[in-house]
Amino acid sequence: SELPKNYITLQKLHNLLLFGLEDLPGVSINSPLGSIPHITNISVMAMPSKEMQAYLADNGVYVSTQTACSSDDSRSEVVYRLTKSETKARTSIRISLSHLSTVEEIERLIDLIRAVTL
Repeated sequence: SELPKNYITLQKLHNLLLFGLEDLPGVSINSPLGSIPHITNISVMAMPSKEMQAYLADNGVYVSTQTACSSDDSRSEVVYRLTKSETKARTSIRISLSHLSTVEEIERLIDLIRAVTL
């Protein structure tokens, strides 16, 4: 089965993403340690969620601003409840990965986020 190999690939990509984001100023990783590697939630305090989503989309990177079951509110209730931070809740984005994601895509995402945080 390809499943174990795919999961290992996904975990490596997830680790690359976290490592690339952890030291960026104004970036908070909201996903708890040990969470599934498929979805990572972060806050980029420099820009509201919808603006960050549009900026990334304009540069060919697509993220979500809410969980699949949420309303179109300007803040993430889940992030607010987890962090008790209105700022983090209003600046959070959700990054989805698969075993088909590439190192280059992760590095591009990190570079784009770095550009708005420095």
